[in-house]
Amino acid sequence: MKTIIAAAICFMLLSKISLASCLDDGMLGYMDKSAPEVSVLAFPQCVRANQCSIAKNELEKVKKYDDVKYSFLKGCALANGDCFKQDLLEAERLLTSCSKRSYTCKIALFNLYSFYGEDPRNYEQFALELANNRYIGAYGFLADLYGSRGTIEGIAYGYFWGKLVLMDFEAQLRGHDRFEYDNKAYIAPDVKRRQQLLSDIENVSSLLKRFEYQLPKGVVVKIDKICFKYMYDVSPKNKADSGRFTEKDPLSGIADVYGVYIQNTTGAIKSKQKIHSAPSKIPKPDRIQEYENSVLALLG
Repeated sequence: MKTIIAAAICFMLLSKISLASCLDDGMLGYMDKSAPEVSVLAFPQCVRANQCSIAKNELEKVKKYDDVKYSFLKGCALANGDCFKQDLLEAERLLTSCSKRSYTCKIALFNLYSFYGEDPRNYEQFALELANNRYIGAYGFLADLYGSRGTIEGIAYGYFWGKLVLMDFEAQLRGHDRFEYDNKAYIAPDVKRRQQLLSDIENVSSLLKRFEYQLPKGVVVKIDKICFKYMYDVSPKNKADSGRFTEKDPLSGIADVYGVYIQNTTGAIKSKQKIHSAPSKIPKPDRIQEYENSVLALLG
């Protein structure tokens, strides 16, 4: 009899859980559902909860009041295959549209190309533009691209960009640990975040060691010095103009909760679709050219 009662209670609890709306979870549960901006946050939350009918309904609400936010959310969803069939061409169209008005969306478009672009060389200049604006994902892309060329110049450039990735990850780890130490009485440690950073640091360090073995003796130390100078140069406190959009980014904050990922929200690996197009060519940033010349000069 007790077993039957326990089973019945368990069924009732599971039924309640399955019927719970994603709109009632977390902070959304305390927010005014009639506020248009709530739908922007509700869409990714409902996608993660695999409540696609609600997610799509919220996305339609976004479409009625903000084209930039709609293009970003729908473009990312189509790229990921979240609640929609994966459609890279339509994702590219939507993200290209909103990238003209949002730096956050430009990063999403770059991630789309870096994951699904048929030829990484087509996106070198796009990566350089974002690297000039301190986007670490572009650093990693360039490290892989240049390092794969097999030339001494490519290895040197690959080491340069890879070292910048490592320095960024190490700075994030120091900031994470400092924050945890200062707030240990108030918040629980983010163990998962710290483990991910340690894993990223280990992976990049391994890549740099492979590059280091292929470079002339003494060059690595000199490239390291150039990297420190670069990081100081692009530090926000040392720049009057970050190179990003001068107006407030309409997608500011949204990238913290949603974007273009290599896996969809259910953890499934994406299909093997490829994008054959390439963005318009743009001049290489002067600062990037200056630092590349500094690295090249070390090779004699």
